[in-house]
Amino acid sequence: MPGAPDPAPHPAPADRLALDLEGERIELLAARAAWWPARRTLLVADIHLGKADALRAVGAALPHQAILERQLRQLDALVACVDARRLLILGDVLHAAVGLTDELVGAVEAWAAATPVRLEAVRGNHDRALDRVASRWRMTLHPDLHAEGPFDFTHHPPSAVPDRFTWCGHLHPAVSIGSRAAPVKLHCFVLDARVAVLPAFTLFASGKTLPAAPGRRIVAIAQDSLFELPGRHAASR
Repeated sequence: MPGAPDPAPHPAPADRLALDLEGERIELLAARAAWWPARRTLLVADIHLGKADALRAVGAALPHQAILERQLRQLDALVACVDARRLLILGDVLHAAVGLTDELVGAVEAWAAATPVRLEAVRGNHDRALDRVASRWRMTLHPDLHAEGPFDFTHHPPSAVPDRFTWCGHLHPAVSIGSRAAPVKLHCFVLDARVAVLPAFTLFASGKTLPAAPGRRIVAIAQDSLFELPGRHAASR
């Protein structure tokens, strides 16, 4: 997974992978999200709003406003593509308190007022300041482990096999393909028997290899296409 912003915005998803999980249809989208049609719900993780602002605070000359606008456009494209009614964020909505500039808070507030979806989130380890802006952003905050239908939604992957199928983020999963001399890192979904890890939605993410796991499925993202890499190792932040 690249360590810098991609050169162009990801298009609305042109490829999907439909799964039957716990009797529910879930679609993995090439735009680094999952779609739960029965609940009209989009699932994303690790947006890290304000990361560019936080990096600027320590001297990195980044076009922070352009990066924020791009992230919000990507979310708008996803919502329009599937006609969602809810956006459920699985943690790390924010990056750091220092990135919560007045400019960013106001821009997200205006976007939240205009979006047709309900905004909901479980907190991640970077969301210590989220309570300060949640009401302005019209965002409902759930407990750290939110149960709904046959699923649990949280930020951190469980340390043991859970009782219920769990959706999470945090790991920023990626996969390395190609030769050892010239590897290419791609965002990916990681699917274990009762856990699904979403790719990071942030424009800034890198990765390292995770241990292999029996039965693990890796669905990699290349531009607007999804493809499965059976038996491959995933990567995490």
